[in-house]
Amino acid sequence: QATLAIHTTAELYLNNGKISAMVDVVLFCSSAYLTLVKTIGLHVHRRKIAENLECCRDDWAQTTDENSLRIMREHLKVYRCQFLLYNSCGYIGTIMFVIRTIVVNFLVKRQLDPNEDFEYALACQTSFLSPQFIAYFYAPILTVQFVQLLYCCTSGACTDCFFFGLAYHLSGQFEILKVEWQTLG
Repeated sequence: QATLAIHTTAELYLNNGKISAMVDVVLFCSSAYLTLVKTIGLHVHRRKIAENLECCRDDWAQTTDENSLRIMREHLKVYRCQFLLYNSCGYIGTIMFVIRTIVVNFLVKRQLDPNEDFEYALACQTSFLSPQFIAYFYAPILTVQFVQLLYCCTSGACTDCFFFGLAYHLSGQFEILKVEWQTLG
């Protein structure tokens, strides 16, 4: 996350590209910093989060009432769908973005004459690298960028899903509490 954030910040500072290319850089930069903030937030509040996770574990381990378990399973089912949808969209979007970059490079290079110079496009613009360097190390650079983007996608989506999971569990506990209050009153 930090490497992607540093790279995109440097790219914004050294901007000599087209506006359309800068939109991607701003997107990557904001995603990297947002993911970094989320991860730092998890680290800063790790004791409170651990306490909530222990309560969640205890709720699942100690609940014997079938109605309460049914309510908890309903919330878990909604969370599972949200988790799969959220992560699938993130991964599919990231993979399609990198594949698009590879396909565009292939198609443009195929249309050029063998003696014409070709400047490779990358998933995330790198104007501070020379075209010769990019041409020589295209595959490793694109692979590193792909790993950075997948890591950023995973970190961002999973931290969001983690908090959604806690929120869904808490809403299930409130629903169980409501049912218990209704049976008492």
